[in-house]
Amino acid sequence: MFLGALAISVSACGTGDPGTLLPVDAPAVADAVPPSTTPAPIEPLTCEEPIATIVERELVARRQHSPSPGCLDDAIRAPQLGAPIGDAAPGDGDPCWDRCADGSVFVDFALSPLGTDGDDRGDAASSVDVRYVATYRDSAGELIDRAEVLTLRRVPAAPERWSVAAIATVDLRAGLDDVAGIVDVYLDALASGDVLAAAELLAVVEGDDVERPDLARLTDEHLLADRSAAGIAAALGVWCAEAECGRPDAVRVEITSDHSTRAVATYRSDSATVDVVLDAGRVDGRPFVVGIPPVLP
Repeated sequence: MFLGALAISVSACGTGDPGTLLPVDAPAVADAVPPSTTPAPIEPLTCEEPIATIVERELVARRQHSPSPGCLDDAIRAPQLGAPIGDAAPGDGDPCWDRCADGSVFVDFALSPLGTDGDDRGDAASSVDVRYVATYRDSAGELIDRAEVLTLRRVPAAPERWSVAAIATVDLRAGLDDVAGIVDVYLDALASGDVLAAAELLAVVEGDDVERPDLARLTDEHLLADRSAAGIAAALGVWCAEAECGRPDAVRVEITSDHSTRAVATYRSDSATVDVVLDAGRVDGRPFVVGIPPVLP
């Protein structure tokens, strides 16, 4: 008997750290509702603090519907409360400070240590982009995730200080749709018993330096002789005798805080609910999936 379920999360090229099973009923970023607590006062910033501190404090101010603590560039300072930022037009999905013209409201954010482009540790660095997921509540009460980038630049007259020079939305809809389509093909293949079609997607991400906990699990169960599509198909044929290879109860595709995308498949039994992360994307144009269905208790 197999020993349990497996979930993984890797980067688009298949080289990320192995993940773990998400907690039972773990919400997606879009499902996370910020705690209803009395907002803490926003202390002014000197703008000489570490970038992580500046970014978090500015985003907390947005979440609390408070003015910037002081590091916004003059170009985007004026519109702050209740208006789009910069040249954003009402309702076009561009970021606003807190309450948007289309009726949506900024309610939360998710930062990632992997979400910074640039080096803020050296004197030569003049600009840093910080990626995060912004969660808005629309006029109908639905929570919507948007990928945003906050750009900081050194102040020319005071290079020890940082200024928030821009806040912009990154359109990831094409990537989300692509991941959803690839994962749907994979899950359909498993559900119909076409293990070779499923294995062909699993076999794309390869290499001795690529961590594949899903295939390692099949190897540990003495099912996988080699990592060819045929070898993986043979292993899946046995694995699916006990694993949940039918269609999952639910599938969601979500944006991560570093602006990658992933699918999360939810499987339920009478005694357990398990969320499995399925990484998907393309390598040199070829669709791939990383992740196998769980065995439920």
